[in-house]
Amino acid sequence: MRATRHRSAFTLIELLVVIAIIAILIGLLLPAVQKVREAAARMKCQNHMKQIGLALHNYHNAYTMLPPGGVSKISAPAQPTSEAGVAFHVLILPYIEQTALLAKFDVTKGYRVAINYQLSALRVAIFTCPSSSMEKTSIASERVATDPAGGPGTTLTDDPWTTHYYGNAGPKGGSYQVDTPTAAGTGNGGLALQGTLYRDSTTRFTDITDGLSNTLLLGEISSNANSLGYRTYIRGCNSSTGLACGSTRNVTFPINSTPYNGATGFNDISFASQHTGGANFVMSDGSVRFIPNSVDFTVFQGIASRNGGEVANLN
Repeated sequence: MRATRHRSAFTLIELLVVIAIIAILIGLLLPAVQKVREAAARMKCQNHMKQIGLALHNYHNAYTMLPPGGVSKISAPAQPTSEAGVAFHVLILPYIEQTALLAKFDVTKGYRVAINYQLSALRVAIFTCPSSSMEKTSIASERVATDPAGGPGTTLTDDPWTTHYYGNAGPKGGSYQVDTPTAAGTGNGGLALQGTLYRDSTTRFTDITDGLSNTLLLGEISSNANSLGYRTYIRGCNSSTGLACGSTRNVTFPINSTPYNGATGFNDISFASQHTGGANFVMSDGSVRFIPNSVDFTVFQGIASRNGGEVANLN
């Protein structure tokens, strides 16, 4: 008689054990993969900021001053007081290999005129942080821009692209200088004046008497805690009423502490990020620093001032 052979196979218990082991291995590996992915995104974010910092230095070399953080003084037949000019992001386009894009803008006019606003639909990759999923504005009204100078309005088929990198308007509070010429300006928090990139600023490196390596140039706001604070990357600052500035921020609150509430304090949104423990900043010497949430707030405001005479540095 021929012996009967039985085919070996996994028992149900063995199969469940194997599945459990695979699940445990995935559970152990997933955080490591996510950690590596975030480290790569943080490095890419810092590289974006390094390029912007270099572009600002090249602009200074060409014009002997930094660009205005946000333009408000625009040329129009009769400039409405609520209109804003373009952001510094537009003015540095030639220094990030986007000369052709700048040529399409009319920087003497407001950001909402048709010739300018339609360009907010074009993405400039280095203006966004790869760790953030909020790359566009989520404000429905941002798709439609009515030209306050009386020209044709602009309607976009999609939300315009935003930016995660904002000029340092300066510290706010105490004895620091803030522009609040009208009652309407207080709703947005007013505009700090002792930073490096603020409304209609003309800062020269020689004006930064606290030292280039000790003074903030720009910082990151890429946190998705509240999407209401994001606007198009081409938006500068209002000329008078309201005093909202789309391209700069006051240093009023600690890092990662205060998102926009949708009604007041637009200029006071805290610098923040999706990176664990802090946010990226560019110093005025062009170096990129990761500043932790735990930094002493007095020191943080001190390095936001270009000429306050504070004995403050991050070393």
